[in-house]
Amino acid sequence: MDLGFDYFGSALTISPHKNSQTINSIGIDVQKIYTPHYLPNDFKKNQGYKRSVEMCEEYDIYRQCYCGCVYAAQAQNIDLV
Repeated sequence: MDLGFDYFGSALTISPHKNSQTINSIGIDVQKIYTPHYLPNDFKKNQGYKRSVEMCEEYDIYRQCYCGCVYAAQAQNIDLV
């Protein structure tokens, strides 16, 4: 499906628990299949994670306490049902 975007990226690289090199490598592989170009980045650099927390507090943006996957929810005893 072509949505007309020139680029795409991933917010996953902001997490201190995620490997941005792995995420960026996957993004580069995906761009070989689809039209948009991947924009590699490491958003946790330069205090990026800390700044994201500050901005969420400043703008009253909800932050969930887990990554969103079933496995993390189970590990933290979060009921998704």
